Amino acid sequence: MKNHLILMILLGKRQIHLPPSNKVKEVIIIEKYAIDINIKREFKDSKSRFISIIALIFLGVFVFMGLKVSGSNIRNTAMNYFKKYNLADSIVISNVGLENRDIKIVENYKNIKEVEPVYSEDLMLKNSEESIRVFSVPNKISKYELVAGREIKNNNEILLDLRLCNKYNIGDNIILVDNSGKEPEDKLKKGKYILVGFVNSTEYIDKENLGQSLSSDGKLDAIAYIKKEQFLSKNYSMVRIKYKLRDKNIDKNYSQNVKKYNEELLEELKSIEEDRYIEFKNGTISKIENERKKVQNKKNNLDKTEKELENLNREKISAELSFGNSNFIDQAQVDNEQNDIDYIKEKMETKRRYINKNKKNIDLEYKYINKILDKETLKFEKIKEVNYQIFDREEYITNYFSYIDGSYRLDTLSNIFPVFFFSVALLVTLSTMMRMVDEQRNYLGLLKALGYSKISIMKKFIIYGFISGFIGCILGVVLGQELLSRIVFGAYSNNYIFDNVDTKIYPVYIFISFAVSLSCTVVSSIYVANKELKSKPIQLMMKKSPKKGSRLLIEKIPFIWNKMSFNNKVTARNIFRYKIRMMMTILGVAGCTALLVMGIGIRDSISGILNRQFGNISKYDLLMVYDTNSRNSELESLNKVLKKEKNIKSIEKIKYDRVKIILKNKLKQKASIMVINNPKSFNNYIRISTRDKKAITLNDNSVIINEKLEYLLDNNDSINFFSRYKNYIKEKFNHSSNGDYINSKNSIIVENDKSQRFDVKYQHSSEWYLGHNMYMTPYMYKKIFKQDYIANAYIIKLKDNSDYKISSLSKKVLNESATKFVVSSDENKGMIKSTLDGLNYAVLIMIVCSLVLAYVVLYNLTNINISERKSELSTIKVLGFYPKEVTMYIFKETIVLTVFGILLGFILGTVMHKYIIYVLPPDDTMFIPEIRVINYIVSALLTFLFSTIVMFTMHKKINKVNMVDAMKE
Repeated sequence: MKNHLILMILLGKRQIHLPPSNKVKEVIIIEKYAIDINIKREFKDSKSRFISIIALIFLGVFVFMGLKVSGSNIRNTAMNYFKKYNLADSIVISNVGLENRDIKIVENYKNIKEVEPVYSEDLMLKNSEESIRVFSVPNKISKYELVAGREIKNNNEILLDLRLCNKYNIGDNIILVDNSGKEPEDKLKKGKYILVGFVNSTEYIDKENLGQSLSSDGKLDAIAYIKKEQFLSKNYSMVRIKYKLRDKNIDKNYSQNVKKYNEELLEELKSIEEDRYIEFKNGTISKIENERKKVQNKKNNLDKTEKELENLNREKISAELSFGNSNFIDQAQVDNEQNDIDYIKEKMETKRRYINKNKKNIDLEYKYINKILDKETLKFEKIKEVNYQIFDREEYITNYFSYIDGSYRLDTLSNIFPVFFFSVALLVTLSTMMRMVDEQRNYLGLLKALGYSKISIMKKFIIYGFISGFIGCILGVVLGQELLSRIVFGAYSNNYIFDNVDTKIYPVYIFISFAVSLSCTVVSSIYVANKELKSKPIQLMMKKSPKKGSRLLIEKIPFIWNKMSFNNKVTARNIFRYKIRMMMTILGVAGCTALLVMGIGIRDSISGILNRQFGNISKYDLLMVYDTNSRNSELESLNKVLKKEKNIKSIEKIKYDRVKIILKNKLKQKASIMVINNPKSFNNYIRISTRDKKAITLNDNSVIINEKLEYLLDNNDSINFFSRYKNYIKEKFNHSSNGDYINSKNSIIVENDKSQRFDVKYQHSSEWYLGHNMYMTPYMYKKIFKQDYIANAYIIKLKDNSDYKISSLSKKVLNESATKFVVSSDENKGMIKSTLDGLNYAVLIMIVCSLVLAYVVLYNLTNINISERKSELSTIKVLGFYPKEVTMYIFKETIVLTVFGILLGFILGTVMHKYIIYVLPPDDTMFIPEIRVINYIVSALLTFLFSTIVMFTMHKKINKVNMVDAMKE
């Protein structure tokens, strides 16, 4: 009966009725299932704790799984898409087009798997401002995705870019024109086609930015496909190639192998460049001259016939006059004269029929062929050498590198944010489970006194921890992988053609999630329970002695301590009395605040780039590059267009070139060289200064590069970031006498388009966020590259820099034959926006998750605090404290600890932000490294906001505490 009584107490029965002696079996059953019944009651009586543990585990696993798999999902989606449509590994182009001889060299390269030559032309859509690149239909490499309609069957049909599906319908007539708005007679057999379908191209994955075009305003708007028989060019535009690669994944091995094969193949092609140039000059120019001679002969024959007709007409008039004035003797003379006149008329009629039949066609052919041949002659005269180039996917597909590289940056982010996020969630979970075991000391003592084994005693905690941890973990795994990763993918790929994410199971991450989660819920509770069970049953059933208060350091400062109120003194003593709870609260709040500081800071660093780059540093509207090999008449025509343009505010001549920078790890970075003849006026277009706005003077003894390039030259990976960043900052702040940053010991290896390499010493680095730049004077340019300075570009500022005005001037300039290409500031903005938007959305998701975590952590920690001190709260309520005073008795401590947590969070968040801000961005992009003061303020206010919400929530709970029952505990 004694055991039965203990078990009934264990089961929480308020009223105990002893069973009759004939119901001993019933008592045995109660003893057998007492623990199970108590476990069920624990779930029922501690719903808030059970739900909070599930929420903490869920949030940690949700963010961990969601972000960990996002980068892989993004790459897998792209990789599967590229495999499905057999995207080319590289393309080969030449400035004179590609002939069958070139194709054979490519085909005979040892590592080639497939080769497909391609025709293409840059044109415009009639009655539209859109430029369009028309390709020949691919057979096996870089095939398109047919989204709507059907395949091309006839020569008069066309497939159009899905980007134009809102402007055209299947069955519409698509009319293609050149820059002058006329039918492209020298490029295609016809200009009018019937639209039969809409497609996505694997080579144009960005929805907004397709790259540059030679048509319209210089920005490519769409692509299209027609049959190859419709192209008039005898040479191919490019050759798509697939290599024999074992590793088809989008990783460093793939990229390195492709680059290696490209270099080997390029060497073979370069070996025929001189011969090809001779053949080109002799063959192409002679063909042009032969064509011209044929048409000229026709024209000469026509002119000769016209002259003969004029002579015959004069001869006929003379004969008729002679016939009219002659005195004929007989009829025979009359007949002879008349026959002569008729013969002349007959010859005239023959000549006239020939002229009427051929004059129109010959005149048109003469006019057309001379126009075309003059155009071709001008074009070929500019070519001083034959040049082959091979581009891999990163180079010929706009924003391909940004898409893939950005997914790896997400991996970097997932190694920091989720891990820290998970750690905070698990830390609070660990505290909750430890508190649960501590609350159950009587339970442990009773079962131990009854002789239950350790396993039986700890069964409650094992099951409670396992179920809560398992539910939270399984929800986090499923929703993280299926919901959060899809949200991240949708945000990241919003500007790309990939619509549906390809997901797969990641056993490693799932195992880590379950292992860590269950360790914090099950293993931790087993550890604490086992530690408690080392005590004797009587010790466990006795209430723990309250912790002794200790003197505080502040008590030794009388003028502060003596002025503190009694309540404030109690608050101070309680904070340091429960040191573990104090540390848990500070660390929990610090973790949430750090996540907010880091998340909001990263978002500010990303979103602020465009304003700082294009508002403060880059002030020009257009960069126009022209061909210095153009005829004087062409250059004069271009200058006239620019002089007549009234909207130009200022214009500056510079030399512009594109090169590659060789880093220490042998990777290459694209960079722009700007050779500036007038540094003072150039600052009106690009501000060359440090990040703290100190101007850097460009002179004949200095080369200036951008700050991110300087960082990459010394730091090619994220390992040992902090030590390298420390050295980097130390070098950065080595000021010269005029305030410029100097690092004269560094040098850059620069590679031009002919694969020639030059050693460039740089002395300064300037603020610049998008791409890589090098600035130098003509003297330095000649000294480094052994070439004279010849300006080849205009950098332009407009009075009205609206999109329409920029586009209008771009069209005028591109119509000039001397113009190579035009780049507008708006185009640069759009391209970088696609790169940054995906990361920006991902960071926004992390901020939202951090806010949710902040609430759950504060709620849980406050709930633990109240649960531990019910007796204390009941005591002060009995003493007459008002409900608000009782609530503030707890929350004064919470507020103080929250303040300390926020301050620690500022430090942790700043460190994490500093790390991520240097390893997250692409290699050609720099994020703003500073954290704004408003960031700290917002993070602190949000933390206090959730603390206040928790306070109001807990105020109701405190008021519901039964004072009598709490005093009995």
